[in-house]
Amino acid sequence: MTKITLPAAIFLLIGLSFEAHSLGQDQRSELIKQLASDDPGQREEAFYKLRAVGVSQNDHELKEALLNLLEREGRLIDGKLKKYDAEIGVSLGFGEGYTPYIADLGDTIAKYADFSDRRTLSVFLSVPYHQSSRFESKLLNQGDAAASILIELSNHDIIYKRAEATDTLGVLLHRYRNRLSDEMVKLIKEALNQRLIDGNTFIRRISFNILERFRE
Repeated sequence: MTKITLPAAIFLLIGLSFEAHSLGQDQRSELIKQLASDDPGQREEAFYKLRAVGVSQNDHELKEALLNLLEREGRLIDGKLKKYDAEIGVSLGFGEGYTPYIADLGDTIAKYADFSDRRTLSVFLSVPYHQSSRFESKLLNQGDAAASILIELSNHDIIYKRAEATDTLGVLLHRYRNRLSDEMVKLIKEALNQRLIDGNTFIRRISFNILERFRE
């Protein structure tokens, strides 16, 4: 019977761990391709396998693919919210496992994301699941750039997105006023005034409360 010394056992475990968390180039390329699959299960499985290996700061192909994935999932969520008039939660529409999946995807991208890039900023502010609140400081510190995107979202045809954008504009005015130009503050207040005649009572209330707080 062959005895394995402690150092040899440790070395073996390290080797097995490395093998389990490494990918060949062909396998990696296939997983990146699966991130764009029409099969939601394949997309999710590919993401978690790639995340287990890790995302390098210099891996521009994978970083772009993950941002594309988050953007795509956001569009799917929008479609579901629009279909049900925002009366159900995303989990009810997609399954209970979808919430942590979107959260994990956002967390992974946020670790290396450049939020001064308008597309990246727009994707995070647009995707539901409170991405804006979870990464509040990173997103809203972008000031005018974030505000302009949120103003657009406050006119969205999906109730949930209008409500979330309107509320986040209030957060911008309250906590990040020093990141906003005077002209942008004026535009935000104009957008909030438009929501005072919104067809949704909840959004009208949000807008009224924000404007009352900052009434000069």
